[in-house]
Amino acid sequence: MRILLLGDTYLPERAAAAVRLSELASRWKERGHEVTVVTGNPHYPEGRIFPGYANKLFARDEVNGVPVHRVITVPYGRGAIGKRIINQLLFAFLPALLDRAGPADVVVASSPPLTIGFCGWLMALRRRVPLVFDVRDLYPDVALALGVLRPGPVASAFDWLARFTYEKSAAVVTATPSLTDALREKGVPAGKLFTVPNGANTERFAPAPRDAAVRARYGIAPDAFLAGYVGLMGRLHGAEVIIAAAEKLRDVPGLHFLLVGEGADRAGMEARARRMGLTNVTFGESVPAEEVPRVLNACDAGLATLKAVPLSRGALPVKIFEMMACGLPVAFAGWGGFEGILRDQGAGIVVPCEEPDALAGAVRTLASDPAAAREMGKKGRAFVEARFDRRALADTYLEILGKLKEG
Repeated sequence: MRILLLGDTYLPERAAAAVRLSELASRWKERGHEVTVVTGNPHYPEGRIFPGYANKLFARDEVNGVPVHRVITVPYGRGAIGKRIINQLLFAFLPALLDRAGPADVVVASSPPLTIGFCGWLMALRRRVPLVFDVRDLYPDVALALGVLRPGPVASAFDWLARFTYEKSAAVVTATPSLTDALREKGVPAGKLFTVPNGANTERFAPAPRDAAVRARYGIAPDAFLAGYVGLMGRLHGAEVIIAAAEKLRDVPGLHFLLVGEGADRAGMEARARRMGLTNVTFGESVPAEEVPRVLNACDAGLATLKAVPLSRGALPVKIFEMMACGLPVAFAGWGGFEGILRDQGAGIVVPCEEPDALAGAVRTLASDPAAAREMGKKGRAFVEARFDRRALADTYLEILGKLKEG
């Protein structure tokens, strides 16, 4: 097949969506298909175009052997809501206007942003091929739930755009069963809906000896029990509970927290840690995607959190799959899909969302029995290998595309 993959973020950006799309593209190419990516110029989370890239109207490059077409971008960083909205609006039509991607048998448009679905429809319409709408978050529902968007004309317009895209798509692929259920309740025909969950590349993310060089980089003692959070600290993640939990464990010797990544909540979390005078918490900037396994393998346990809002209940955060693939036990302050997985597999400890006492207790339990923690990590690794290897999931996605091409 000739597959045109459209997304607003791609490598070398570090966002989970960028990594996911790149791994889909690489796997599909490995399977003998012709893949072309259309995206923007890399800029997030720094808010400026990455070195080596020029923010031209249109440019071509190649990532892991996959041709990438890039269109001019409005760079935005953490908290730059206005610029982010402008960039999302541009992605409703600009990639289609500058389209030089050539023929395709199917167009896959990955949202958010929601506007990219409309652009995907235009590009598929031009080629008279099916559109696959790849949905990672439910918009505008998430924005309304978090208070980023208020009910009114703008929210109604986004809702119309979402329904329009669902209607025009030949298939709608979601990342979680809960998203699939929500779209079915919105009236999307069941025959259009498919679920291809997130996972981890179990070759890249694999257990390795504790990385002393990474610990040294962050100034963490070689013998400390290190609980790590690596990923986005956004509004839906509720990661601020980690700071409150760290405060309760501040006097426990040899126990340290490492938080690596960006996001809307990070600045507030750093400020709170400074006010509390916490010496058991270290923040690190986002690292390139290829560095994430090294950071995880410097840790003894993984941390994951979710905000206690209904839309987070069905989330299956990529960061948890990656922690499990690296053989880390997971302390999860959350609910939904991973609540059952971690408990059923014996791969971690689950506590309620946004409860620092409970999260502190989970971390203390893991730190007090390293042997038991390592055994949890082994069980998690085995489970991800068997059920959530991203390469196998990319093959499942490919089967969906193949059926559409066959008609």
